Amino acid sequence: MFMFVNLDKLNFGSDDAERDAKDGFLSKVFLKTSLYNRVSKGKRELVIGRKGAGKSALCLTLQKAFENDGKNVVLVTPKSLSLPKIQQLKVTSVSEEEAYVLSWKYVLLVKIAIEILAVVHRLKLRVKGKSKKLLKEIDFFLTANGELQKSIWEKDVVLLNPFSGFSKISAKIGVFEAGFESSRKDNQIDVAGILESFEAKVEELLKDLSQTDLIILIDKIDEVWNPTEESQLMIIGLINAIHDLNSSLQRTNILLFLRSDIYDILRFNDGDKLRNLEERINWSDSDLKQLIATRGKVSAGLSINETDDLWELFFEEEVQDHNSFIYILSRTLKRPRELIQFCNLALTIAQDNRHQKITQEDILLAEGQYSNWKLNDLASEFLVQYPYLKDVLTLFQGFQASFTKDEIDSRYQETQKKLTRIYPELHSLSSNSLIQTLFQIGFLGAKINGEEVYFYDDSKLILPQYQSIVVHPAFHLGLGIRSYSINIRGHNSNSSKLLRIDNNNIGNFSIITGEISVGGNVNQYNIDSTVNAGDIRDSVSESINQLPSVSGSKDQLRDVLSLLQTKIEADTSLSAEDKAEALEQIIALVDVAQNPDQPSIKRMAKIAVKILKGTFAALPENAELAVTFKELIPMILRILDLS
Repeated sequence: MFMFVNLDKLNFGSDDAERDAKDGFLSKVFLKTSLYNRVSKGKRELVIGRKGAGKSALCLTLQKAFENDGKNVVLVTPKSLSLPKIQQLKVTSVSEEEAYVLSWKYVLLVKIAIEILAVVHRLKLRVKGKSKKLLKEIDFFLTANGELQKSIWEKDVVLLNPFSGFSKISAKIGVFEAGFESSRKDNQIDVAGILESFEAKVEELLKDLSQTDLIILIDKIDEVWNPTEESQLMIIGLINAIHDLNSSLQRTNILLFLRSDIYDILRFNDGDKLRNLEERINWSDSDLKQLIATRGKVSAGLSINETDDLWELFFEEEVQDHNSFIYILSRTLKRPRELIQFCNLALTIAQDNRHQKITQEDILLAEGQYSNWKLNDLASEFLVQYPYLKDVLTLFQGFQASFTKDEIDSRYQETQKKLTRIYPELHSLSSNSLIQTLFQIGFLGAKINGEEVYFYDDSKLILPQYQSIVVHPAFHLGLGIRSYSINIRGHNSNSSKLLRIDNNNIGNFSIITGEISVGGNVNQYNIDSTVNAGDIRDSVSESINQLPSVSGSKDQLRDVLSLLQTKIEADTSLSAEDKAEALEQIIALVDVAQNPDQPSIKRMAKIAVKILKGTFAALPENAELAVTFKELIPMILRILDLS
């Protein structure tokens, strides 16, 4: 393909579905997979997927599609829910689970009833006879319980937030009258009976009103999730309430979007009856590639339809001997949000460098920042379930990408006592349990027959049973992980040997497959897996001496980096390879001092700092090099404006 696209007009959209929907971009680029087709037919109650898998994008697209079909759609999010209200509705019962089912049924029935009244009012429907009687009874129930400010039979109905605070609910339907607030088990029957009567009247009215096809979409429930038994019961109650109402109500379909890590730890009776009603979001490689290609096509106003042609128009064909798409994909957990983030970051760098397409160098530079993002994102994603995760991940700083189970057992045992002071729950967490958890969240995988296997490849895999364990490539640079070469499952690379990429467009940096090396001119010295620190000592000294001899911070930097070089060379704990790698990072820091206004060089310098931290993390805390580095690094970050 011999054409080029103007990269300034190209974008891959937002990683936030709400923003894309607001801009009208989502409706133009949403990929309607077979999953979408199944869910849109109303045959599902649960859509399950990890954070960033596309649940909200699917929810918003379905909302618009249903509205275009003439259905009445209500989108329910935590912003429209009041958990204190649900707690007030939860009364003493035979079981906590049953109490939450009743509470959620009340909440959802109120949503449905208010929407019915709103449709009647909006369309000015003329209802007679039995339907009119039912409407009055439902209207009276809502008004009496504070869910409506005024009756619909009065002029200019005002709908209240149905979750405003209250202390007691009185309900009147026909001959029934009772209080929702109860403290005795025998009163629970009355509450359930009143709610059942209200549900029956809503059901009967729905049968009579052909204009009231209702869709209730519930999203972002995970925002109010916490790892307590009560929180689990609340979600279980919601799922059961949805199933009961979908089974009983005509012209109504309620659909819940829920994070898979939450759903998978729930334990409730009759869970098997939902198997055919749940849909898990899983993305194929081809669908993810089409997703990016379509977003680029729409943003640039192109008429090309072939996914591969579009990819080749936007990206160079190869990165480090891998197909560029496969390379980028291997740095994600195969979720749209991550792929969009990586591609947008590489695009930004390509635009800054005035490239005609996104090059190998742009992708490699983007990877460092992206990897930092993913470490932070992973810790944030599971902050509620695993508050210790961010600190646990630092165990792998400076680690090899591939290691044995015994190695991680040893490192965990060394730090478990210290971490337990901060996180007491780690006291009873075995190494095997930790390894399996890190596998389930996507951080670790197994190397099996030369291929790396992660949770999205085989969710049933028991990682502690395997001796060869790997860190997912998405996190390598963020942790300063050194030697690695990837063999991606289902995608063969032509070579797994070290390959040097000389990138003249990003200053004096070289990036080496297998080892990330941030250094000087690639022709000055040859670095490989058997490098000796003495081979580059002179080059490091020369680079430091090239810093201008002026008073102020730059002169101070010369002294600081020279001291650091001396301590590295004198250390007896580091291997020759580790010394060589550490010395190379000093050259990267010199380069950013000489080119302070080049964003790409600053990004590489930040990676260099990560690698130094990772390399020195294995040293004893009282080692002279470790102590010196701890004292010098704040000064280096301040002088180079890298903080």
